[in-house]
Amino acid sequence: MDSIEKTSDVRFHATLWDEIPAEGSDLEALPRLARVHATNEYEGGITGTSILDYTFLYVSETFGTYVGFEQVTGAVDRREGSFCLRHEGTFDTHGITLVVSVVEGSGTGELSSLRGHGSLTAAHGEDGAPLVFSHYFVD
Repeated sequence: MDSIEKTSDVRFHATLWDEIPAEGSDLEALPRLARVHATNEYEGGITGTSILDYTFLYVSETFGTYVGFEQVTGAVDRREGSFCLRHEGTFDTHGITLVVSVVEGSGTGELSSLRGHGSLTAAHGEDGAPLVFSHYFVD
């Protein structure tokens, strides 16, 4: 039986952001690829820490798109474990947009049945912008 879907604000703060050009990518050329390894701390509807890897495509210096996977270890609704989020986003001169979804089957421990998705829009440099996260558990 599915539990009721809940929506909460989640805030995450980058604790590491390491961006390098993708192997073979020319730093002067456009479009170009870059890889990012990051870590985050979560509070609100999700609590815990994470590791995250992105691939960025810079179409121009001010516009691009990115995808990535993040492994979160912590708690959702006082249930503990880990799970993975799939990220899809864009950036432009106004800021960033991001859509995340829980990768089905990626949960461990009490989060093994977690399902969910979320989104955010933020200005560049806005740390801690709220991710609106909706989730439920398949018990």
